[in-house]
Amino acid sequence: MSRQQNKKLTTRETQILELLGQGLDTRHIAAILDIAYYTVRKHRSNILIKLQLNTAAQLACVAVQTALFPPSAPTSASASKLINNNTESASRIRGPP
Repeated sequence: MSRQQNKKLTTRETQILELLGQGLDTRHIAAILDIAYYTVRKHRSNILIKLQLNTAAQLACVAVQTALFPPSAPTSASASKLINNNTESASRIRGPP
């Protein structure tokens, strides 16, 4: 999700998107945020419209990306460096294939 798309979402919609990305269903999200089940459904509907998505599967993909790479995450260059460092560390621990 681009930063421009993220700016369209309200704070509550962003929270719900991140919780969806963590694998929580609508009922659990409602309980965590202490709001009604149907309120979460309405927020999900608004997210679909704002991000121009058509299916729950598309929403799930965007939600997982948002949960893994929140807007406050490092830039792509530093994220790539971090991923490379972690990969190198893991290969040193496991040894050669």
